[in-house]
Amino acid sequence: MTINILPSRRLGTKAITAATAAATLALVCIAPSAFAQSGTGPGAFSSEQSSNSETSSNAIDNADELSAENSDRSSTSSFGSSGALDPLLAPRGSAQLPDSVGSGDGSANAGWLGSAATDIQSLRNGLSSFQDEGALLGSAALGSSLAGSSVAEEGNYSIAKEMSSDEDRGAEETVDHGPEPLMMDQRHVEGNLWEVDIWSPANQTVVTNLLLLPEDPAPAPSLVLMSGADGGAGGANWVSETDYEEFFADKHVNVITPMGGGASMYANWLHDDAYAGRQQWQTYLGEEIPQILDAEFNSTNHKAIAGLSMSGGPSLNIAGEYPETFQAAGSFSGFPASSGLLGRFMVNSVISGGEGSSTNAYGLSSSDAWQLNDPSYDPSQLRNTRVFVGTSLGVPSANELLGDWGGLVGIEVVSQYTSNYFTRVAEEAGVEVDRHHEFYGAHTYSLFERQLYKAWDSTFAPALYE
Repeated sequence: MTINILPSRRLGTKAITAATAAATLALVCIAPSAFAQSGTGPGAFSSEQSSNSETSSNAIDNADELSAENSDRSSTSSFGSSGALDPLLAPRGSAQLPDSVGSGDGSANAGWLGSAATDIQSLRNGLSSFQDEGALLGSAALGSSLAGSSVAEEGNYSIAKEMSSDEDRGAEETVDHGPEPLMMDQRHVEGNLWEVDIWSPANQTVVTNLLLLPEDPAPAPSLVLMSGADGGAGGANWVSETDYEEFFADKHVNVITPMGGGASMYANWLHDDAYAGRQQWQTYLGEEIPQILDAEFNSTNHKAIAGLSMSGGPSLNIAGEYPETFQAAGSFSGFPASSGLLGRFMVNSVISGGEGSSTNAYGLSSSDAWQLNDPSYDPSQLRNTRVFVGTSLGVPSANELLGDWGGLVGIEVVSQYTSNYFTRVAEEAGVEVDRHHEFYGAHTYSLFERQLYKAWDSTFAPALYE
């Protein structure tokens, strides 16, 4: 069975109600509680930022550069960082969890909802306010927010004419090539950029990947770098949206990005899906890609993995599952607390946006798979891994104001909440987290690119070259 590479336009209409409600509720229903408990209300926030007033006034001229200057652990980090939101963020629904957190015995599919009745009612009320899907956002805007980009239309690759056509890629391969991953084909795109087709036994298909090779053919470490909810195949990815080729031009590292896995959460699904097919991306990313990098591209045993938006949390989870393979992991505006109430809204929005079933992915709400794919459930697995977690406060920069940014702000706020929760529980478990905060940046590649460069300097390079 093959995996459909989903264009990001599929992540529009069906995902709007749940995702818009989750993001907007974070702003209008949940934020006041967080402000009240953390002492970071609007007045306090303004006071804390008073020293940055001159910087803010000049933001329209050069907002992206100012973002880096305003990244610290003070006022931006306090937004949503208290424990007030734990009932909405903590892992739930598993028999492995204590009564105070989850369902306890896991006997009833929705038994865990009883401990959060008030929160559920608030969310229901919020959902009923957003039944008109076009009231707040257009489908293109939300589709792009879930895909992690301000560009969401199919075929908008800036390098589309240089890349192979869909017919030439390996995603529709149906021949079984055996139990081991194989490098099937490679095609030059430009410079040091190649398309590489890899047979994935786990997925029973051939997956096309974008691979940046270093100038020097000597053994090099590797970075597995994932895209957003469209899997990079719908028109928005690191090649089409950023200058990462230029950034890595003088770096001795292999950078590989799969073109597939749209709306999959890059997990190993429990069951094949009638629409999405077989989804075993954790195995592909954690085992099969590293084998190919070692066998075909002279990779060293130093590797890192990172993702944005949908793939941010999974990158941390995969690194925890394969600690001998990955020495570093990064989440760029991801959702690394994915089995709590708010996290499930995001997961369900992404998967249903791709017309898949979260029940096929993780099972019923009491299934352990929800927790086992949530990096905040057992962050101790990352104790020996360098971890980077980045978000912004969601204030759109000047270049983002020119596009559809309304929903992107709300999505970034949800990322802030889940990332702060993950950071807190991970640090309590003995994990050293490089938590990067920015003031400016909606949920777009402009922000993700800055986070990648920051993560390289602070987290990835030290781990890969030590």
